[in-house]
Amino acid sequence: MAQWYNQKEKCVGTFRIKLLWWLYKIFGRHFAQIVIFFVVVFSYPFLKDARRQANDFFKVLNNYQAKNKLKTTKPNVFKLIYNFALSMLDKLILGANKKHSDFLQIKQSPDFLEFQNVLNSGKGAIIIFSHIGNFEILGMNSDKVFKTRKLKITALVEGWSQSVYRSFFLSQQNTGRLSFFDVSKIDISTFEKLSSELTQGNLIIMAGDRLSKRTPDKYFKEDILLKKCKLPSGVFQLSTMLKAPVFFANCIEANNKYIAEFKQPTCVDNEKKRGEHLAKEFSAFLEASVLQAPYQWYNFFEFFQE
Repeated sequence: MAQWYNQKEKCVGTFRIKLLWWLYKIFGRHFAQIVIFFVVVFSYPFLKDARRQANDFFKVLNNYQAKNKLKTTKPNVFKLIYNFALSMLDKLILGANKKHSDFLQIKQSPDFLEFQNVLNSGKGAIIIFSHIGNFEILGMNSDKVFKTRKLKITALVEGWSQSVYRSFFLSQQNTGRLSFFDVSKIDISTFEKLSSELTQGNLIIMAGDRLSKRTPDKYFKEDILLKKCKLPSGVFQLSTMLKAPVFFANCIEANNKYIAEFKQPTCVDNEKKRGEHLAKEFSAFLEASVLQAPYQWYNFFEFFQE
């Protein structure tokens, strides 16, 4: 079954990305969005795998909505792919130019207040996010939107050096206190580094909806939209082993702004079951996020099991 790490970048090259970035700097975000529209129109016939995965996603979503008597989301594969392309542009813009951080807002809730209290008390925390919306921009602009003490953020990533877009992304970023830590080779020193960051009151963020390329056979099977899905067990087991407060979060575009939402999962007494319990609660959070923003589902691989 094809996973995210089997996917190759399509219609992406250093020259194309640099040209788009140059156009944005001269003519602005709106002009760059128009250019992206025509790029997607041209590229669309060649994105066979992405179109197939998007169609499968809409089938699963519509089946869930029908069985639960919810309003049906109109399948629109082009819109989904176009939104994804726009999100890649916004990653570049919001990471390189802090004046655009006004695009970011936090949905106020008791769970977010608890997140603020944890950080302001001097403790570290863990955020598990998904590839719905555009979570990276939240981490890059955390100093302003979290409204907490200043802290360092370590984002766990895998295989970033293999991507043309990500290489350019990193070269343009004014990430400040955000750093990226490649976990392609993980050992005891990795655990010690992460534990040290949390002890110093810093933040660790990692994705909960992508299997590890290194250990794809390690997963929890959970129900999302009435389908079995594989979630990376390592993320949830590591989160419990580090013994720090855990929060789920997303960052979804709405009306030309990005709105971030936080959720604090419950804890179980059985230590051996905590990782699996955390994965189950994350699957519910992921499902709610999908229903909230179906056109921002950016998992273009075989996510749902037969």
